[in-house]
Amino acid sequence: MDAWLPAGAAYGFGVLACWGNSASTTRQEIFSMARRKTLPANIQDHVMREFNHLCAICGNPRPQIHHIDCNHSNNDELNLIPLCPNHHLIDAHSPTKPISPLKLHLFRKHRDPVILLSQFDPLFQRMLFLLTLDQQPQDAHRIASQSGDLIDFVSHLNVGPYYSKQLRKCIGWIEPLKRAGDFDTQNLIRNALSDIKTSETARQRYIERVLEQKDKAIKLIIEVIRFQDWKFTNPYET
Repeated sequence: MDAWLPAGAAYGFGVLACWGNSASTTRQEIFSMARRKTLPANIQDHVMREFNHLCAICGNPRPQIHHIDCNHSNNDELNLIPLCPNHHLIDAHSPTKPISPLKLHLFRKHRDPVILLSQFDPLFQRMLFLLTLDQQPQDAHRIASQSGDLIDFVSHLNVGPYYSKQLRKCIGWIEPLKRAGDFDTQNLIRNALSDIKTSETARQRYIERVLEQKDKAIKLIIEVIRFQDWKFTNPYET
Protein backbone atom coordinates (compact mmCIF):
# COMPACT_ATOMS: atom_id res chain seq x y z
CA MET A 1 0.00 0.00 0.00
CA ASP A 2 1.33 3.46 -0.86
CA ALA A 3 2.22 5.90 1.88
CA TRP A 4 2.25 9.64 1.41
CA LEU A 5 4.72 12.31 2.46
CA PRO A 6 4.02 16.06 2.67
CA ALA A 7 6.50 17.68 0.32
CA GLY A 8 5.34 21.29 0.18
CA ALA A 9 8.87 22.59 -0.35
CA ALA A 10 8.89 21.12 -3.82
CA TYR A 11 6.20 23.51 -5.10
CA GLY A 12 5.77 26.01 -2.30
CA PHE A 13 2.44 24.60 -1.05
CA GLY A 14 1.04 21.45 0.50
CA VAL A 15 1.60 18.95 -2.29
CA LEU A 16 1.55 15.31 -1.19
CA ALA A 17 4.13 13.10 -2.86
CA CYS A 18 3.90 9.35 -3.38
CA TRP A 19 6.93 7.68 -1.85
CA GLY A 20 6.12 3.98 -1.68
CA ASN A 21 6.13 1.46 1.13
CA SER A 22 7.26 3.06 4.39
CA ALA A 23 8.73 -0.22 5.59
CA SER A 24 11.22 -0.39 2.73
CA THR A 25 11.88 3.30 1.95
CA THR A 26 14.88 4.90 3.63
CA ARG A 27 14.98 8.49 4.87
CA GLN A 28 17.59 9.28 2.20
CA GLU A 29 15.32 7.87 -0.54
CA ILE A 30 12.38 9.90 0.74
CA PHE A 31 14.28 13.19 0.60
CA SER A 32 15.83 12.21 -2.73
CA MET A 33 12.33 11.80 -4.16
CA ALA A 34 11.27 15.08 -2.58
CA ARG A 35 14.09 16.78 -4.55
CA ARG A 36 12.53 15.61 -7.80
CA LYS A 37 13.57 16.79 -11.23
CA THR A 38 12.05 19.95 -12.60
CA LEU A 39 9.56 19.27 -15.35
CA PRO A 40 10.96 20.65 -18.64
CA ALA A 41 9.15 23.89 -19.49
CA ASN A 42 8.40 22.88 -23.09
CA ILE A 43 6.68 19.66 -21.97
CA GLN A 44 4.70 21.42 -19.26
CA ASP A 45 3.63 24.15 -21.68
CA HIS A 46 2.53 21.62 -24.30
CA VAL A 47 0.41 19.67 -21.79
CA MET A 48 -1.11 22.86 -20.40
CA ARG A 49 -1.97 24.11 -23.89
CA GLU A 50 -3.52 20.75 -24.74
CA PHE A 51 -6.03 21.32 -21.91
CA ASN A 52 -6.32 25.11 -22.43
CA HIS A 53 -4.55 25.73 -19.09
CA LEU A 54 -7.56 24.28 -17.24
CA CYS A 55 -8.07 21.32 -14.91
CA ALA A 56 -8.62 18.24 -17.05
CA ILE A 57 -11.40 17.04 -14.72
CA CYS A 58 -13.45 20.11 -13.77
CA GLY A 59 -12.17 22.89 -16.06
CA ASN A 60 -11.08 25.19 -13.24
CA PRO A 61 -8.16 27.57 -13.94
CA ARG A 62 -4.60 27.54 -12.54
CA PRO A 63 -4.06 23.76 -12.56
CA GLN A 64 -0.95 21.92 -11.40
CA ILE A 65 0.78 19.19 -13.40
CA HIS A 66 0.23 15.74 -11.88
CA HIS A 67 2.42 12.72 -12.66
CA ILE A 68 -0.13 9.93 -12.98
CA ASP A 69 2.23 7.11 -11.93
CA CYS A 70 3.78 9.25 -9.13
CA ASN A 71 7.16 8.83 -10.83
CA HIS A 72 8.42 12.41 -11.18
CA SER A 73 11.18 11.40 -13.56
CA ASN A 74 8.62 10.00 -16.02
CA ASN A 75 7.79 13.08 -18.07
CA ASP A 76 6.05 11.27 -20.90
CA GLU A 77 3.15 13.54 -21.85
CA LEU A 78 0.63 10.72 -21.45
CA ASN A 79 1.82 10.45 -17.84
CA LEU A 80 1.12 14.14 -17.21
CA ILE A 81 -2.25 15.71 -16.57
CA PRO A 82 -3.20 19.21 -15.34
CA LEU A 83 -5.36 19.14 -12.22
CA CYS A 84 -6.77 21.96 -10.11
CA PRO A 85 -5.63 22.03 -6.45
CA ASN A 86 -8.76 20.17 -5.31
CA HIS A 87 -8.37 17.28 -7.72
CA HIS A 88 -4.57 17.24 -7.42
CA LEU A 89 -4.34 17.18 -3.65
CA ILE A 90 -7.62 15.63 -2.57
CA ASP A 91 -8.30 13.11 -5.33
CA ALA A 92 -5.00 12.19 -7.01
CA HIS A 93 -2.91 12.39 -3.83
CA SER A 94 -5.51 11.35 -1.28
CA PRO A 95 -3.93 9.12 1.39
CA THR A 96 -7.19 7.19 1.76
CA LYS A 97 -8.67 6.71 -1.72
CA PRO A 98 -6.79 8.36 -4.60
CA ILE A 99 -8.01 8.06 -8.17
CA SER A 100 -6.61 4.85 -9.65
CA PRO A 101 -3.53 5.64 -11.79
CA LEU A 102 -4.82 3.18 -14.41
CA LYS A 103 -8.13 5.05 -14.50
CA LEU A 104 -6.32 8.39 -14.78
CA HIS A 105 -4.20 7.00 -17.63
CA LEU A 106 -7.41 5.90 -19.35
CA PHE A 107 -8.94 9.34 -18.80
CA ARG A 108 -5.76 11.08 -19.97
CA LYS A 109 -5.74 9.10 -23.21
CA HIS A 110 -9.44 9.26 -24.07
CA ARG A 111 -10.37 12.50 -22.25
CA ASP A 112 -13.91 11.47 -21.40
CA PRO A 113 -15.05 12.57 -17.90
CA VAL A 114 -17.47 9.64 -17.73
CA ILE A 115 -14.39 7.50 -17.00
CA LEU A 116 -14.11 9.21 -13.60
CA LEU A 117 -17.72 8.59 -12.57
CA SER A 118 -18.50 6.03 -9.88
CA GLN A 119 -21.00 4.42 -12.28
CA PHE A 120 -18.05 3.45 -14.49
CA ASP A 121 -16.32 1.50 -11.69
CA PRO A 122 -18.04 -1.89 -12.23
CA LEU A 123 -17.12 -1.77 -15.92
CA PHE A 124 -13.62 -0.50 -15.12
CA GLN A 125 -13.01 -3.40 -12.73
CA ARG A 126 -14.03 -5.87 -15.45
CA MET A 127 -11.74 -4.31 -18.07
CA LEU A 128 -8.68 -4.05 -15.79
CA PHE A 129 -7.27 -7.27 -17.21
CA LEU A 130 -7.01 -5.56 -20.62
CA LEU A 131 -5.09 -2.62 -19.14
CA THR A 132 -2.61 -4.93 -17.40
CA LEU A 133 -2.51 -7.76 -19.95
CA ASP A 134 1.18 -7.28 -20.77
CA GLN A 135 2.07 -7.57 -17.08
CA GLN A 136 0.11 -10.74 -16.29
CA PRO A 137 0.84 -14.44 -16.97
CA GLN A 138 -0.60 -15.35 -20.36
CA ASP A 139 -3.24 -17.86 -19.32
CA ALA A 140 -5.92 -18.45 -21.97
CA HIS A 141 -8.46 -19.84 -19.50
CA ARG A 142 -8.21 -16.81 -17.22
CA ILE A 143 -8.32 -14.34 -20.11
CA ALA A 144 -11.31 -16.11 -21.67
CA SER A 145 -13.15 -16.08 -18.34
CA GLN A 146 -12.47 -12.37 -17.76
CA SER A 147 -13.37 -11.53 -21.36
CA GLY A 148 -16.63 -13.45 -21.04
CA ASP A 149 -17.54 -11.58 -17.85
CA LEU A 150 -16.75 -8.22 -19.49
CA ILE A 151 -18.71 -9.04 -22.65
CA ASP A 152 -21.70 -10.24 -20.65
CA PHE A 153 -21.66 -7.08 -18.50
CA VAL A 154 -21.49 -4.80 -21.56
CA SER A 155 -24.43 -6.64 -23.14
CA HIS A 156 -26.71 -5.24 -20.39
CA LEU A 157 -25.77 -1.58 -21.00
CA ASN A 158 -27.49 0.84 -23.36
CA VAL A 159 -26.65 -0.29 -26.94
CA GLY A 160 -24.80 -3.11 -25.18
CA PRO A 161 -25.92 -5.90 -27.54
CA TYR A 162 -24.12 -4.26 -30.46
CA TYR A 163 -20.93 -3.54 -28.50
CA SER A 164 -20.83 -6.94 -26.81
CA LYS A 165 -20.97 -8.52 -30.27
CA GLN A 166 -18.04 -6.38 -31.42
CA LEU A 167 -16.10 -7.19 -28.26
CA ARG A 168 -16.71 -10.89 -28.77
CA LYS A 169 -15.09 -10.62 -32.21
CA CYS A 170 -12.05 -8.95 -30.64
CA ILE A 171 -11.47 -10.81 -27.39
CA GLY A 172 -14.08 -13.56 -27.09
CA TRP A 173 -13.05 -17.21 -26.84
CA ILE A 174 -13.95 -19.38 -29.85
CA GLU A 175 -14.11 -23.08 -29.05
CA PRO A 176 -12.02 -25.09 -31.56
CA LEU A 177 -13.85 -27.73 -33.59
CA LYS A 178 -13.29 -31.32 -32.46
CA ARG A 179 -13.28 -34.50 -34.50
CA ALA A 180 -16.36 -36.71 -34.65
CA GLY A 181 -16.35 -39.71 -32.32
CA ASP A 182 -14.74 -42.94 -33.50
CA PHE A 183 -15.14 -46.18 -31.58
CA ASP A 184 -11.93 -47.70 -32.95
CA THR A 185 -9.43 -47.57 -30.07
CA GLN A 186 -6.41 -46.52 -32.14
CA ASN A 187 -8.38 -43.83 -33.94
CA LEU A 188 -9.89 -42.68 -30.63
CA ILE A 189 -6.43 -42.19 -29.11
CA ARG A 190 -5.11 -40.54 -32.27
CA ASN A 191 -8.09 -38.18 -32.41
CA ALA A 192 -7.80 -37.35 -28.71
CA LEU A 193 -4.11 -36.43 -29.10
CA SER A 194 -4.98 -34.38 -32.16
CA ASP A 195 -7.70 -32.55 -30.21
CA ILE A 196 -5.26 -31.78 -27.40
CA LYS A 197 -2.77 -30.32 -29.88
CA THR A 198 -5.55 -28.37 -31.59
CA SER A 199 -6.70 -26.97 -28.22
CA GLU A 200 -3.16 -25.91 -27.27
CA THR A 201 -2.74 -24.17 -30.63
CA ALA A 202 -6.14 -22.52 -30.24
CA ARG A 203 -5.26 -21.23 -26.77
CA GLN A 204 -1.99 -19.72 -28.00
CA ARG A 205 -3.70 -18.10 -30.99
CA TYR A 206 -6.41 -16.77 -28.71
CA ILE A 207 -3.85 -15.10 -26.44
CA GLU A 208 -2.14 -13.56 -29.48
CA ARG A 209 -5.48 -12.29 -30.79
CA VAL A 210 -6.42 -10.67 -27.48
CA LEU A 211 -3.00 -8.98 -27.22
CA GLU A 212 -3.41 -7.69 -30.77
CA GLN A 213 -7.03 -6.56 -30.32
CA LYS A 214 -6.98 -5.20 -26.75
CA ASP A 215 -6.60 -1.54 -27.78
CA LYS A 216 -9.58 -1.88 -30.13
CA ALA A 217 -11.57 -3.52 -27.32
CA ILE A 218 -10.73 -0.64 -24.95
CA LYS A 219 -11.88 1.89 -27.57
CA LEU A 220 -15.17 -0.01 -27.93
CA ILE A 221 -15.67 0.19 -24.16
CA ILE A 222 -15.01 3.94 -24.19
CA GLU A 223 -17.55 4.28 -27.01
CA VAL A 224 -20.27 2.35 -25.20
CA ILE A 225 -20.01 4.43 -22.00
CA ARG A 226 -20.86 7.53 -24.05
CA PHE A 227 -24.32 6.06 -24.65
CA GLN A 228 -25.07 5.64 -20.94
CA ASP A 229 -27.31 7.97 -18.92
CA TRP A 230 -24.68 8.62 -16.29
CA LYS A 231 -24.55 12.18 -15.02
CA PHE A 232 -21.35 14.06 -14.23
CA THR A 233 -21.36 16.32 -11.19
CA ASN A 234 -18.47 18.37 -9.82
CA PRO A 235 -18.20 17.61 -6.07
CA TYR A 236 -16.36 20.93 -5.54
CA GLU A 237 -19.20 23.08 -6.92
CA THR A 238 -21.61 24.44 -4.31
